[in-house]
Amino acid sequence: MRLLTRTFRPAARVGARPFSTDHLKRTATYDDHVALGGKLVDFAGYAMPVQYVAKDSKHSLSIIESTKWTREHASLFDVSHMCSLIWRGKDAARFVEKVTVADVAGLPVGRGVLSVICNEAGGSIDDTMITKCADEDGKGGEHIYQVVNAGCADKDIAHFRKHLAEFDGEVDLEVHWDTRGLFALQGPESQKILEKLSGKDLSQVAFGEWIPALDLGGAKTMVSRCGYTGEDGFELFVPGDAIKDTWRLLLGQDGVRAAGLGARDALRLEAGLCLYGHELDEETTPVEAGVAWTVGE
Repeated sequence: MRLLTRTFRPAARVGARPFSTDHLKRTATYDDHVALGGKLVDFAGYAMPVQYVAKDSKHSLSIIESTKWTREHASLFDVSHMCSLIWRGKDAARFVEKVTVADVAGLPVGRGVLSVICNEAGGSIDDTMITKCADEDGKGGEHIYQVVNAGCADKDIAHFRKHLAEFDGEVDLEVHWDTRGLFALQGPESQKILEKLSGKDLSQVAFGEWIPALDLGGAKTMVSRCGYTGEDGFELFVPGDAIKDTWRLLLGQDGVRAAGLGARDALRLEAGLCLYGHELDEETTPVEAGVAWTVGE
């Protein structure tokens, strides 16, 4: 999943007072980032780590080393600052098609797709991940799960609510922000690690597919395989009461290192993935940004 921008403010400068995070929002794993020596920055209003530098810690890698580790092994990224939305109702797919460029009706259940939220002029309000999911009650219903960038979430939601007020169908919006954990386990060893923890064979889970509930240390975790960094990997949507335990469980696995915004940006740049605020903005259409393939037929 994509984040807002490559540009962030240094946590501390030589000869300057240490950067304070008191005014920033924090993810549930904030204390763990501090304990690992995370170099924290103001990112979309959250205190987020660029890299980790605690003395004698296996997670203390340079940005280049962290990038290479992700390519060769597995790295764990905290992206819980991003905002999740759930759309329910018989006309949910039709509404999401109205406010994005995705072909939601044609999306199979259990599949996710990158899309763009556009304004009336075709400019890009935000990029977003959309997944069509089966309802948890097992009655055969569906809902749409959407993830948007933290720095754009407020304007995204305002845009959606404006269109909801004018919509003639049956659809409800649920906002899940700071109430669940969102981690990205990325790299070639990520599948093996999740298989060990869950006891499940994940070899048949293709790129873009979704698993409704994978048991990780007793926590029923929704999982997607969308390659957030451009590497093969999984995105883990963790229940609120299991966030810290799941983070520590994953970090405790052989081959896993904590990684921050520095490695994330390097990996995404290598993969040619768009970043909102650079390739995409409200003056640029998806076609002009080179992501015309996101536009559904």
